[in-house]
Amino acid sequence: MEEEIIEEKIIEDEYEVNEIVYESYIASACSALNSMAELDVELMNQTERNRVRSIKRKSLKIIHECINAMHDELFGEDVDN
Repeated sequence: MEEEIIEEKIIEDEYEVNEIVYESYIASACSALNSMAELDVELMNQTERNRVRSIKRKSLKIIHECINAMHDELFGEDVDN
């Protein structure tokens, strides 16, 4: 009985840590997207434009992956991933 309680506590703690990590990643990615929205790409050279596109693409991927992971933890695997 005590072993089951310990296992449940470990699972709860692991979920809380994952949730904090996901939230941190999502917040960072949103911050990066907001920063990129303020930039005027017309004034940039091609290398800088590519860098901005890369940051946007990576930020969206981070958000997508974290949301999927959180969803899977809450509701189980989703076949639409």
